[in-house]
Amino acid sequence: MAGVAVGGFSVANGGSGSLSVQSSDQIRLTSTSAVNWTSTLNGATLTPGTIDSTTWDVRIVSPLARTVTLTATSTVDGSKPATVTIAVAAQRYAATVQTLGRISTYAQTNVFNDNSQEGVSYTNTVVAINADASYSVARSVNGAVTSTVNNTTTGARVSRNFVLNSGGTNLCTYTPPRAFFDYPLYVGKSYASTWNYQCAAGYRESGSLRGEVVGFESITVPAGTFDALRINVTIDYTNSNDGNLTGGATGAAAYRVASVCWWGVAAGRFLGCDETYTYTGIAPPNYLKTVTYRLSSP
Repeated sequence: MAGVAVGGFSVANGGSGSLSVQSSDQIRLTSTSAVNWTSTLNGATLTPGTIDSTTWDVRIVSPLARTVTLTATSTVDGSKPATVTIAVAAQRYAATVQTLGRISTYAQTNVFNDNSQEGVSYTNTVVAINADASYSVARSVNGAVTSTVNNTTTGARVSRNFVLNSGGTNLCTYTPPRAFFDYPLYVGKSYASTWNYQCAAGYRESGSLRGEVVGFESITVPAGTFDALRINVTIDYTNSNDGNLTGGATGAAAYRVASVCWWGVAAGRFLGCDETYTYTGIAPPNYLKTVTYRLSSP
């Protein structure tokens, strides 16, 4: 990849300067005389284009915000090196472009308020991709489709159509679409959103989400070991008309789901979450207390 010269930037012999760049930027610095280039990466990685006696042309990548120090020392007089401090912003990760038929299988453990447990394995399959790149995912348990989720191009949930045991379906919509992850994702990003959820069968609630990308780490799940962004997501649900919850009879029930989640940067997919449910007032013993799920297919 050809570098692009940094316009309006120069450092004299014995001087210093600073640059701010995005991770994955290609940077090209040139010298008017022969120098030796020395770089201190501090966790960033370089992909060289051209590095010779007059040109330092590289691509800098760093999952975390890092500082790269570059020193240019004259091959004739090394007593006055020039130093450039390069502030590299954390790598931005875009939403994955979906492919028809893509399958993701997850192993899930539910713990209920009475401390009973159940294990579930479910599979998400991309079953439709529209002309605008929005897409639909069918969720199945034990081979039977239990719902179909319709998403925007960046994965924000537009609606979910549940298959009822009694036959027929129950379509539930999110207005505006619910973005669990707000792309591009990068370490240090905070985001927030709200929506109203309404089901044809009558259930309704409002959601308010706060998300923060808090780190970059390695995580091992049944599908393998991945480099991942660690993302904290808290959703406060209000205005619920769930009659089993305190205030539900008047449409004023409330509860919270606090999640720690991981998104694989190379895999470009959701790896799993640890979720904790808390309820305002009394919740039935058969309601969720915690949920843990992990990607189990490669």
